[in-house]
Amino acid sequence: MQVMISRNWWALVLRGGLAVLLGILAFIWPTHTVRALFILVGIFLILDGAITAGFSLSHRGMVSAWWFFLLEGLAGLLIGLFALLRPETAGVVLVVLVGIWALLTGILEILAGIRLSASLPGEWLLTAGGTLSVIFGLIMIIIPSTALIALLWLVAVYFILFGGVLVILGFRARSYQ
Repeated sequence: MQVMISRNWWALVLRGGLAVLLGILAFIWPTHTVRALFILVGIFLILDGAITAGFSLSHRGMVSAWWFFLLEGLAGLLIGLFALLRPETAGVVLVVLVGIWALLTGILEILAGIRLSASLPGEWLLTAGGTLSVIFGLIMIIIPSTALIALLWLVAVYFILFGGVLVILGFRARSYQ
């Protein structure tokens, strides 16, 4: 394993460098980065939808629920077109959906924590976690475009840190040759 890594040290440096570059670009051009990401998601959904719809139509006689796959494929095509044509809006919609999920999950966790308070020591942790989920969900719903940029920045920090680690590892592996 060490020989393989030391011979291909440059691949680690290249991967790390690209990750750092992507992270920096996400900080410099957050709107463009979100746009590019959702364009790629849109392309994927269109291709996936077309393949799924094509599969369903070509197997109409063999699969009894072929129309489920057709609906799945058409949904992918439509959502993919939406993401491709309106990437910023698609990003905001996704953030709002995650916010709604976090809000509902948080409310259920709070209710479960209250209900369990009589029988389970430490249930306040569930209630506290639920409260954090509610706050997170409300932020995502109330200011989705800001939340989307904040999430992008979190991803950018990850890319920079992870990329830096790979670059260091690559140069260290080079010294093992």
